[in-house]
Amino acid sequence: TPMEYLLPCFLLRFKEFNPAVNLQVEVGFLSDVRSSLKDGLADAGLLMVPEHLKVSLSNEFEFLEILKDNLVAVFSPIHRMTRAKPVDIQTLSRQPFILDKPGSDNRLFIDEILLLNQIDPSALNVKLTLRGSSAIITAVSQGLGVSILPEMLTRKWVKAGLISTSPLKCKGVDLTLLLIKLKNSWTDVVKSLWRFTEGFIEIYGSNPPCLQRFTPL
Repeated sequence: TPMEYLLPCFLLRFKEFNPAVNLQVEVGFLSDVRSSLKDGLADAGLLMVPEHLKVSLSNEFEFLEILKDNLVAVFSPIHRMTRAKPVDIQTLSRQPFILDKPGSDNRLFIDEILLLNQIDPSALNVKLTLRGSSAIITAVSQGLGVSILPEMLTRKWVKAGLISTSPLKCKGVDLTLLLIKLKNSWTDVVKSLWRFTEGFIEIYGSNPPCLQRFTPL
């Protein structure tokens, strides 16, 4: 997910904000973060979630919205659909598809889009199932199929001319990056991280430092 670009600069700046803090970072899927918080194994988590799923978190968790992203259609630069902007999800779903592995966040994003737009997942022409966005983008760039990914993930590849992207014409494309914690759970570290994140949002908005070099002017 976009966290692979955002996490390093986010944590580096938090460490500068609070040098005394000792950080231990565990990487996992959305379900892993939720269970780690509920089981007391983590103080806070960073999640990229579909906008409509935020409601499902609000009963147990508090969160700050750090930035927004959106899902886009991804294909090779010479694919005939590069001229279609935006791309209709029904049309895209009939193309040879490259998916992330089941249980991954990228797979969750696609599963939710299919559900919201009443597309049967079993009807997809799945060409490949790979592990991680880099493998998916490499396969797409070689013309092996199309995919759907968060726009932030694709920026450096688009800038390099290896892939093309188009907005999606469908429900469920909006994503939100959240800092999340259990309700009424305030350790000193969480208080410090919360204050830092509020300042981070105020300073950088939707274009934090780790993304700026990939953002078109």
